[in-house]
Amino acid sequence: VTPHFSEEVEKAAEELAEAAAIDGALSADKNLENRVDLTHLKVFTIDDALTVEIDDGISVEALSDGRHRIWVHIADPSRLVQPGEA
Repeated sequence: VTPHFSEEVEKAAEELAEAAAIDGALSADKNLENRVDLTHLKVFTIDDALTVEIDDGISVEALSDGRHRIWVHIADPSRLVQPGEA
């Protein structure tokens, strides 16, 4: 696997990073209204110790009726790339 990306991909990544730094991490998310805010949950990573990007996790939510809901969190990088882009 080559660690090099095209100039177009590098530029797109830089633009996303700059937008997040200026407007907050969610500024680049065009589908924010379709997402559920789960930041109140304590998420445990299920990536291994050698991973470069932590993007998968699990959490448990206690429900009011005494049951528990298990959440599986998987990153969705496709939300940052539009069809036809790099």
